[in-house]
Amino acid sequence: MNRIFLLALVFIGTATIGCLPIKQTGNTTKSEDLSVYRPKYTDADTQETNEDKPRDTIFHEPSQDITKEINKTLAAAYRNEKENYTMGYTIQVYSGTSRDQADYRKSLVYQIIPDARPKIDWNAPNYKVRVGKYLEKLEAHKIYTQIKKEIPQAILIPIKVSN
Repeated sequence: MNRIFLLALVFIGTATIGCLPIKQTGNTTKSEDLSVYRPKYTDADTQETNEDKPRDTIFHEPSQDITKEINKTLAAAYRNEKENYTMGYTIQVYSGTSRDQADYRKSLVYQIIPDARPKIDWNAPNYKVRVGKYLEKLEAHKIYTQIKKEIPQAILIPIKVSN
């Protein structure tokens, strides 16, 4: 028992001595002059310019924001998904009561754009000649400008395009 007590006392003493702070002798602070390496600035360099100053309003309304239009389009697409159609565009080149004029405009469209597929719709008493079903206005506008050169009465109209 005496040995265990002596062994414990030696262990506690060693641990206590190991945790004591080390005394340092002499001057331990170093004083190096680093000012020769630092860049020198004049008052003109430190003055703020107008570009550096923060603006009064950080958040301002962007001038080309299309978020509202995108949200409208997404909402319409969601509604139309349930109804099995999407809003799109077509080019109407004729609307009138003459079947001969409708046939003439249809053949004229074939001359302007050979791979186009103009269609004649008849809702008594009117004939309508329409070209294409486009989901995007930009896509329809490309063909529309070609047709508009030859047929000035052509118009771009919104339609329901089935899914």
